[in-house]
Amino acid sequence: TWRVLKPGGIAIHRINLHDEYAQGDSRVTMINCLRYSRQIWNGFVNNRIKHVSQERYPYYVTLFKDAGFSVREIRRKVDSRAMGALLSTMSITREFRSHTNEELATIGLYVVLEKII
Repeated sequence: TWRVLKPGGIAIHRINLHDEYAQGDSRVTMINCLRYSRQIWNGFVNNRIKHVSQERYPYYVTLFKDAGFSVREIRRKVDSRAMGALLSTMSITREFRSHTNEELATIGLYVVLEKII
């Protein structure tokens, strides 16, 4: 985006943050991937054909800012079922425990960026 966008230009991105593999199993939430360490997830689940990122939305905000964008607007979709699971029984791998429940349960992100002049 940075390379093709002129200074002052606006970019809009939609980012899915949910576990796409969980869609076929009603027993798990859309953040089921956060139960597994990155090593296990990347070693056994992700492959050349299909990649599902475990990163949460603060990672992407930092990524955009570090790339030189101004974040003009962020809209997050928080999954209520995932939030309920976090508040009750869901176990999260150690790598993601520093996140708030809202950050963990965010399954979608719309972001409006401006290329800083």
